[in-house]
Amino acid sequence: MSRFQSKRPPEAMDAATIEEIVVYNMEKAERMLVDAKAALSPETSVNRAYYVVFYATTALLATEGKTGRSHSGLRETFGKDFVHPCIVPKELSTLYGKLEMRRYQADYGDRIILTDEDAQESIAQAQEFLRQIFFVLQRIMPKTFGGKHITF
Repeated sequence: MSRFQSKRPPEAMDAATIEEIVVYNMEKAERMLVDAKAALSPETSVNRAYYVVFYATTALLATEGKTGRSHSGLRETFGKDFVHPCIVPKELSTLYGKLEMRRYQADYGDRIILTDEDAQESIAQAQEFLRQIFFVLQRIMPKTFGGKHITF
């Protein structure tokens, strides 16, 4: 079990635990971005770019004590709780979908050849997604993210 998987229901988490989970997942998203940029193949870059979005979304949902039980559940909760109420721009939902589809192609697609251009586009999309989530977190958690500057 990872250090943040818990049998406690999300509503039982205290503010310090939520903050720790948010910070951990944002740091992991940043590491995935570094990995995406350094990857030796387009498929690996695309995979890591998707996980930038996955971990940034996990961090954002954690601010409300929520998690996704699956990749699709995470995306669905993100849409319901953050896109539809206009907390994040609708474009982020579109980026999420594109990166999820491209990651699926990279990992499971038969006879699909991803190019360096596909990888660079995915990296740019993931970086924009991460940047936007960082700005939202600055508003939601100013004590934690307010004084931080983007390093990606």
